[in-house]
Amino acid sequence: MNFIKKHYKLYLFTLIWLIVSLVLTTTLYYFNIIGDNIFKWLNLISILLVIFTSSLKLGARSSKNGYLEGFKFAMMIIFLLTLITFFIIQADMETKMLLYDLIITFTSIFGSMIGINKMQKK
Repeated sequence: MNFIKKHYKLYLFTLIWLIVSLVLTTTLYYFNIIGDNIFKWLNLISILLVIFTSSLKLGARSSKNGYLEGFKFAMMIIFLLTLITFFIIQADMETKMLLYDLIITFTSIFGSMIGINKMQKK
């Protein structure tokens, strides 16, 4: 709980930019500006960029164990996305979703590790 209190602005930043990027790509897809495959890849890339940027900031704020901070951050984001998937969209758990969560976790850990290394060089 202390982790959430300490980084609530970062979570808010992440959620707002996730919503903005997904609305933007969905709008482009709705008006047939982009195709099916581009839409899927653009959604994945935009989500990963937002999470990477947020975990980079998180790593810069942490003093040690950047990979653990990134893992905690990823678990909070995955928990939120899983809640949305199950209760709002009412989708079933698939292998594709587990792979997606694994990619999000590794992106967050990697971003946090880079963030803590950038901070230590300054």
